Amino acid sequence: MALPLVPLREKVRQAFAAAGRSLPPVINLPTGVFRALLTGISFFMPAETRRAIKTLPVFLDYLATEQTFANRQTQALLASTGLGVPEPSTYLDRVLSYYLENVKRQH
Repeated sequence: MALPLVPLREKVRQAFAAAGRSLPPVINLPTGVFRALLTGISFFMPAETRRAIKTLPVFLDYLATEQTFANRQTQALLASTGLGVPEPSTYLDRVLSYYLENVKRQH
């Protein structure tokens, strides 16, 4: 299973901070407050942007729930070849390190 979103966010933030990258503050807004803010400021946006903003509730509802991703079929397929699926915690640090070392800083 994938790491839950909040622990994943913290792990990524720790890696970025350790690499000397600047981080924006984490702001946890209730979904209703965020929607109200978007509705208010959307009146000042171009029509195309307003249309895009109207699709956000679907994504906000998705993010408001605990997300996990099952990989039973992948596990079964790999098991049939003698391979196992590693836990994300066993490779996430390596992936983040590779990314931080190989992607140019954006200013």
